[in-house]
Amino acid sequence: MCVLPDDGDAGGVIRRGGPVAAVLAAILVVSLIPSPPGGGALPLAAAGHLLGYAALAATLALALDGRYALPLAFAVAVLVGAGVEVIQPEVGRTASLTDAALNAVGAALGLAVIRLARRP
Repeated sequence: MCVLPDDGDAGGVIRRGGPVAAVLAAILVVSLIPSPPGGGALPLAAAGHLLGYAALAATLALALDGRYALPLAFAVAVLVGAGVEVIQPEVGRTASLTDAALNAVGAALGLAVIRLARRP
């Protein structure tokens, strides 16, 4: 089972992993900065969770090879989302099971798009 693509070129890992790193960095920055007073608008926050984790799972799936790429991408995205929620109280934010669930739903939606795009 090959998880990382073996294209014989170290640059391939960077080309495939670069988007993952960029999405992950954006999620961490947005998720770990202190909340503004009064919090954010709920629909905008929910959309951010869905889109951010859809992008993370999709870029992970595209960066990985093999039959386990989609489940592995989903597991990593869900673990990142849960980890962020656990860390947020340390930076003055509130952990939320709802946010963790939105992260997981976003990851599933991102992988559904990848799956549909790969169909013949």
